[in-house]
Amino acid sequence: MIIQSIVGSVLGIVIGIFYAIIGSYLIGYGFNVLFTSVMIISLLYLIFFTFKPVFERYIRFNSDFGENHVYYEAKAFLFLFGGILFTILVVSIFLLAGSSFITLAGYALSFFFPFFVVFLRRDYLYNEAGGIDVKNDYEFAYNIPILIAGAMYLCVSTLPMGFLLLHSSIFYDWPSVYVSFFVIIFQTIIFYIYLCPDFWNKYLPLDIKRKKGMFFYAVAFCLALRIFYMLVFGFFGLI
Repeated sequence: MIIQSIVGSVLGIVIGIFYAIIGSYLIGYGFNVLFTSVMIISLLYLIFFTFKPVFERYIRFNSDFGENHVYYEAKAFLFLFGGILFTILVVSIFLLAGSSFITLAGYALSFFFPFFVVFLRRDYLYNEAGGIDVKNDYEFAYNIPILIAGAMYLCVSTLPMGFLLLHSSIFYDWPSVYVSFFVIIFQTIIFYIYLCPDFWNKYLPLDIKRKKGMFFYAVAFCLALRIFYMLVFGFFGLI
């Protein structure tokens, strides 16, 4: 396992060098930032596989159905780990774009938030807190990739808006800081509500545990929230 992690880390370094060279060539600068971000990702990859026995004390990885199946807790953990790596990569790009610390924090939270909530709510997304058992113990009751895809769209397209308003409040005295914090808190609550399909499944006429139902749920929620933001923020002159 350690040899595998070392090989993976070395491969990550090689890919990181290639990624940094190509990226710095395309945008004209930023080799150090891009290279550093990939080095951090490779280091986390090494830490993950090196300390996997420690993680296994708290998170179950293997399913009762055999080694070819991953237990749902491990899937949630792998989603979280992938979200950390993806967030580091994306934030490094926005850092090169010259984003301020406040807006950078907004983008980091936007990309990481869905993965973190899925990990926290893994038991509910697996079997609705014991209310419904799924057929196999290694599967989620809900389609997590579709759920996260919708959350990523919502977070990335709207959550940074609150941090942009906060940046404007601090440096340009408009709008009020209280308005900016209200927008950030309100958006966070809305996105958390979206990541609770087990709650909505009790009241909606469609079964969200089915793939088509989850797809319709994600699309409908995204469209409704976008329309709501356009109307409310437009009315108050925030967009």
